[in-house]
Amino acid sequence: MKMIALNGPHHKRYVVYNNNGKIVIITRNKNTAKLLLKNDNIKLAA
Repeated sequence: MKMIALNGPHHKRYVVYNNNGKIVIITRNKNTAKLLLKNDNIKLAA
């Protein structure tokens, strides 16, 4: 899994991708993105 920070006009958004290149989560909270990045075996429902 990998995390990328996107810079917007007023704030950042953090995007976490899985190993297949699919987006797992888009969030403004860096701690939430780090938590999902660390726990890469979590299965999420869309």
